[in-house]
Amino acid sequence: MTATVTTIETPGVVTGTSPLEHELIGVHPRLHLRGDWWAATRAKLAEPQWASLWARLKHVADQNVPQNAPAKYNSDRGLGSRLPILAMAYKLGGDPRHLETIRKQIAVQCPQPKWDTGLGGGHMLYGFAMVYDWLFDDLSAEERAAVRDALHRQGKAMYDSLNDPGAWKTTVYTCNHFPVMLAGLAAAGGALYGEVAGVAAWLRLSAEKARLATQALGPDGASQEGLGYGQYYLEFYLALLDMLRGMVGVDLFLDNEFLRNASRFHIYSTQPRDTWTEPAWLICLGDGVRYSWYGPDNMLRLLAAEYRDGAAQWFANETHNSGVTRDTATHQSLLWYDPTVPPIPPSALPTLHHFKDQDLVLGRSGWHGRENVYAFKCGPNAGHHALRHYNHDIGGGHMHPDAGHLVIFAHGDVLLAEDGYSFKTTAFHNTVLVNGIGQTGEGHAWFEDTELRRQKRGPRIISVEHTPAMDDILADVGPAYELSAGLTRFTRRVRFLKPSTWIVVDELETREPATFEVYWHSDFPFTSDGDGSFTVRGTRGAMRVTTLSPAGVKTRTFQQAVNHPDGPLTAMKEVLTFSNAQPAKAVRFVTVLETRAASDAAGPAVRMSDAKTVRVNGVDVAV
Repeated sequence: MTATVTTIETPGVVTGTSPLEHELIGVHPRLHLRGDWWAATRAKLAEPQWASLWARLKHVADQNVPQNAPAKYNSDRGLGSRLPILAMAYKLGGDPRHLETIRKQIAVQCPQPKWDTGLGGGHMLYGFAMVYDWLFDDLSAEERAAVRDALHRQGKAMYDSLNDPGAWKTTVYTCNHFPVMLAGLAAAGGALYGEVAGVAAWLRLSAEKARLATQALGPDGASQEGLGYGQYYLEFYLALLDMLRGMVGVDLFLDNEFLRNASRFHIYSTQPRDTWTEPAWLICLGDGVRYSWYGPDNMLRLLAAEYRDGAAQWFANETHNSGVTRDTATHQSLLWYDPTVPPIPPSALPTLHHFKDQDLVLGRSGWHGRENVYAFKCGPNAGHHALRHYNHDIGGGHMHPDAGHLVIFAHGDVLLAEDGYSFKTTAFHNTVLVNGIGQTGEGHAWFEDTELRRQKRGPRIISVEHTPAMDDILADVGPAYELSAGLTRFTRRVRFLKPSTWIVVDELETREPATFEVYWHSDFPFTSDGDGSFTVRGTRGAMRVTTLSPAGVKTRTFQQAVNHPDGPLTAMKEVLTFSNAQPAKAVRFVTVLETRAASDAAGPAVRMSDAKTVRVNGVDVAV
């Protein structure tokens, strides 16, 4: 059913040709869907895949039926996020409890004089805009007026804050904050257009800012903020683009290489399929954890539909069916599911993907579900595209001083670990300190890249070779370091001898003699084997770490307290370091990391056959 409402005489120009100004003037619903969507979707809910998505939506809605009136808004993003889920559940299922919960929220939240104009306000605007648009006929005139007034008042505040050319928030195009605020503004403007004055400007601003964000995003589909915040960004960026296309007629999905490749960033960032559990199934570099914060099945549904991407559809199905997905926007899964895109397992994909803008390599020994997986990162903190084209900060502070960082998940365990959501310190990563000095941008709660942007300086991956037997990655790490370190050269070569061994060669030179300390982190203790090697033994997997060069290397093992940017302890990491015994201008470290099942005995000791050759399991490998 489509509601027709009385419109104001001069609603304002959006583009002059937008659907809002012609097809949708005075009509509800208009956000994400049209009037016939409800009946068409109800008719499909008995079909298996639709039934499964509907069951999850209803379960989440039922969980959000409070026994008492809700607390007043206090920047809780979840309040806004729950509203579209409850609204869709009511429209599809008719459970009066869902509508009553929404009515309680209207009574408590809408009279408040001020929501914030950041993340929480974006969630609230988006959620109440869906309530107003989707439930227009189900609310009383008084309730509609309350929501309309709140959207107008809070939307105007958001518009003013995003229209301030001097504010940081208005140009951080690739930071997670940006699409959340814009999606809230666009949703509020779209819901109110034609019924209150002044909101056409909100939609014009949203479309222009969305265009700027699209231009700023790197073409490889990866997020400089890591997978967790990347999912947050993507969920609201997709919602924003979907609304703009339907209401404003601006299609930013076209020629969008970031979105076309975004599913690969998700698929390759996973642990082996057979190891997925709700608290641990992802490899996340940057601020984040090993599980999802947002979706991602809802996002992958739209990417699958938009780009006819069967691998994205497979991934959406697997995350939904396994229960690892987060129910932050279950309404979007039903909105965007297209059953005409057949799921295609990733077995047809290469086992290595180089995300060239971020210079992030994610590789594995196969796609059979029990493979070994690794990540290697060595790019500018915001990506090559941002470094080349932007002088101001467009990406927030969730990046890490982690050039040259290597992570290994093998035989069921994270054996070479990432630091997680942490204070920005190079020593928390699997890379090198020079005379105790780390990389530019460290020493802050949030990554600070002013010097890197000013100097257009950043590390890079020089080459990537991928064969059935070996991956070979060569990176120039040196430009990431503080100039006071005196580095004139730091290259790191990572060779993955499939399926279980990595050889890392670090070549470092400085202007003056220096001490170089190579850091390795694990979830499990490093134990000396007594022959210069160390073993990590996890619950399922084990790893032997051997440094073959230089001679007389110094070692130490210790526990490292990894703290959150806000101060609290997040993890205790086990650390092994290697360093040259005496200061030197040039050092070459050769380190071999061999992984195996924890129940298996270690193989023969690795050794240097000569200065340029390592013997591993009876095979000579050039280094």
